Amino acid sequence: MSDIELDVKAGEVKVYVQQKSGTKQKYPIFGMNYPGYDKHRRQWRHLDTCQLKTLLVADLDLRVQCAEHGVVSVQVPWTMV
Repeated sequence: MSDIELDVKAGEVKVYVQQKSGTKQKYPIFGMNYPGYDKHRRQWRHLDTCQLKTLLVADLDLRVQCAEHGVVSVQVPWTMV
């Protein structure tokens, strides 16, 4: 976690999650770790906190490059079912 933003008027709290520099992403086909790229800011709804809408916000690398399969999107760990 890198920061928390509380907006009582809007009835929400944003929790900012920061990816460590140099973190490798899990390749979904083989399960191996590769350096990621193509960073984007995304947000996900989480369980409410004290009746406030809670959002997780993160800038994440969303793709990896594989010599065999080319560019592949990776899953964010907390979105896996």
